[in-house]
Amino acid sequence: MEYKGTHGFRHTHAVLLLESGTSIKFVSKRLGHKTLKTTVDIYLDITEKIEEDELNEFASYTKRKSNVALKAFEIEAF
Repeated sequence: MEYKGTHGFRHTHAVLLLESGTSIKFVSKRLGHKTLKTTVDIYLDITEKIEEDELNEFASYTKRKSNVALKAFEIEAF
């Protein structure tokens, strides 16, 4: 494996934090950035894990919403 310097470790650390669900604000502060935009522009790669987690979260949200609507419909039907 080719050595890419300390920036490679920094980037990997930041992306792993984001993949684990850590807030962008925390990551930005940990990296010493003055603005969230800097962190987002450099480190917020849409990895397969982040994409999968976000889509699962959306699916869970829509399932909850449809269950609430179904229960409301059932109550009105009685």
